[in-house]
Amino acid sequence: MMMRSEENKNQKSPLPLQPHPWLVICPSGKTQTFFSISEDRCYERSIHELGNTTIRASAQEWLVLEDFDSTDCYLWNPISNDKIQLPPLPYNHKLLCLLSAPPNDPQCRVLFLIHETTPPDDDEDENSNDDTSILLRLDVDDSSGTISTTPMTNQPPYDYFTEHLDMPHFENYLIQSEDELLYVYILFYGRKLEDVYKIIVFRFDFVNQVWEEVKSIGETAIFLGPYSGGTTCCTRGTNLKKESIYFTKGRYLYNFNLETQSISVSLPCPHISMTNPHSYWLTHMAAK
Repeated sequence: MMMRSEENKNQKSPLPLQPHPWLVICPSGKTQTFFSISEDRCYERSIHELGNTTIRASAQEWLVLEDFDSTDCYLWNPISNDKIQLPPLPYNHKLLCLLSAPPNDPQCRVLFLIHETTPPDDDEDENSNDDTSILLRLDVDDSSGTISTTPMTNQPPYDYFTEHLDMPHFENYLIQSEDELLYVYILFYGRKLEDVYKIIVFRFDFVNQVWEEVKSIGETAIFLGPYSGGTTCCTRGTNLKKESIYFTKGRYLYNFNLETQSISVSLPCPHISMTNPHSYWLTHMAAK
């Protein structure tokens, strides 16, 4: 109860600066709970822009927000509270978004990728799956208004089909961290397929254009969203535990140590009673 009264007292004070992301838990459309891992403390806030939106992409302190109930989409800076309206989005449950740079950067691009399925040929089995994972580089030509794609590699980071045939559930994340490109693979098992069996991290070698498995991430901390393609980020030199990969499942926060392949579980905000609250990681949140 003392923690809750302190939260209410500081309801309008700015969130403290920290070198790692906030875990944002949204028990309702009006309030958000910001959890600091290093402080092991919750802060209650009511930020209108985060009340009924999902974060599609981010670049530095800028976010691409999409309204849950409409096609409204805009750029928002939580530090300055600046907004830039974007055109309405087409409805597509597999829509992906990329924000190449902040709006003040000449290289700023907001790219929306829509996954389309091609009907099978008459002699092709409609249940067959010939999808290939290809890492592409996108280049924008302003003069022609076109985007060219350059294949970097079609080698999958991890051949889970041959080495883990008994692992029926997995999640994968592609993370850009400064000058590095990381790929995180989580394998699950158990009755509800929610128990973590193994986490594998790969780094892309741009010289040889291949994925290489990483056995240690050292001072780097990786934060994974609650689903594949969700908000993810990576920070270096934080005051968190070494070799840490953080992710959530329902109300619980997991910390996986890549070096020891061990996992710990905690309940960050016990006062939130929802079984599966909407949650995500958010950087550069020191406003309001």
